[in-house]
Amino acid sequence: MIKKKMTLKDILFTSVERWPDNPATGPVGSESITYTGLLEDAAAWSSWLLTLGLEKGDRVTILAESLPEWGAAYFGISAAG
Repeated sequence: MIKKKMTLKDILFTSVERWPDNPATGPVGSESITYTGLLEDAAAWSSWLLTLGLEKGDRVTILAESLPEWGAAYFGISAAG
């Protein structure tokens, strides 16, 4: 059997299918983000970046403290290009 190589995006989509309401991040204070929430937030980041004119090959930097939103930003940037 040949196993397909999975990208991080593939892993996120698979996780949403399998465990939509499970926490995707550890709690920060009393908050955590589910896999579904992470995907929704990533889509919002991606959409926002594309409206700003981000194109494939452009570089984006994340400068932030360690927060649950960091993961959504990362996935959104990756999806945008």
